[in-house]
Parts: sequence; structure tokens; C-alpha cells
Amino acid sequence: MTAATRPAPDRRAEARAEVVDKRGCPSLVVALFVSMLLAALDQTIFGTALPTIVGDLGGVDQMLWVATAYMLTSTIMMPVYGKLGT
Repeated sequence: MTAATRPAPDRRAEARAEVVDKRGCPSLVVALFVSMLLAALDQTIFGTALPTIVGDLGGVDQMLWVATAYMLTSTIMMPVYGKLGT
């Protein structure tokens, strides 16, 4: 393609794209902060409840299974939360 046949870039569209990106940044940061807060609260609650859960299951030898099941379900649910958030 020569310079004469190439379409001229749309400067207004580029400017609008930059404005949208700058406006969405604070809400993105707030969403990340809220998700980190909820994850920290989730870990705190799990850490507090872990001795009770292990005691109900019958011993400390079950603690590894409880922690593994918790991490596995948390990992599986992450894409679900992402899909529900969009």
C-alpha cells in the first residue's frame, strides 16, 4: 500500500480511547483492593476455624486434607467469580 491509498488515522477515536482508559483506572484499583481485602478476610476466617474443623474430623492428621480441599475449591471458584463479574 502506498501512502496515498492508506486511510488516515482517526485521531478522535484514539483520544476517546485514552480518556476511557484513564477514567476506568480508579474503579479498577478499587475493585482490586476490595478483592484483596475479601481474600485476606477469607484466609483469616479459615485460619481461625481450622482447629475446629480438624477437631470435628478426628485429628490433626486431617489438617493437610482440609487445607488442600480449601485451596482447591478456592482455585476452582476463581474463574466462576470472574465470569459472574463480567
